[in-house]
Amino acid sequence: MRIISKRKDVFRIVESHTYEVSVAWLEEVRLSDSDTPTYLFTLDKSTGMGSFTGPITYFYKVADGKIKPVEYLNNNTKKKEKMILMRSLKTAWKLTTSKDGKSKEILDVSCRPDGVVKSKDDDIFLIYYDRFHFNGKEWVKFERVEKGYWESEGEDDMPLLSKFPADL
Repeated sequence: MRIISKRKDVFRIVESHTYEVSVAWLEEVRLSDSDTPTYLFTLDKSTGMGSFTGPITYFYKVADGKIKPVEYLNNNTKKKEKMILMRSLKTAWKLTTSKDGKSKEILDVSCRPDGVVKSKDDDIFLIYYDRFHFNGKEWVKFERVEKGYWESEGEDDMPLLSKFPADL
C-alpha cells in the first residue's frame, strides 16, 4: 500500500507498507464534518471457509504527512486501541449517521462462544454490540453483551439499532 501526496501536480510517495495478500482494497470516507478523510484499508486473508474468518478493515488517517491508525478509547477498559474491524458470518459492521448528524458512527456486532462449556452438548454464545462514537475529540467504543446467537445473512444484515448501546 502506498499513500501518495499531490502538491502542485507533483506526486510523491509519503509512506509505503507491504502486505502479503492477494485481495485488498482502499476506500476513502468522511467520518466527521471536517475535511480530513479516513482511509479504510481492507485485507481479505480469509480462505472462504469458517464462520470466524473474513476481510479485516484497518482505519487510517494522514496527519503530519504520515499514515496513522485511527484509535478509539474503550469505554470499559479506558485504554486506547486501534480501529480494526472484521466482516464474517458471525461478525459485521456498518457506518451510520450519528444522532446529531455531524459525523458517522460505527456499529459492530459479533457472536462468540463464551468460553464456559457446561456440557459437551451445551455451547453458549454471547453477542457483542459495539457502538463507536466520535465525541468531537476522539472515538469512543461503547459495548453491550447479551447471551444469544447471531449470524449475518448478507452485507447489510445487522441487528436492530436498539440492540446497540447508547453513545453517551
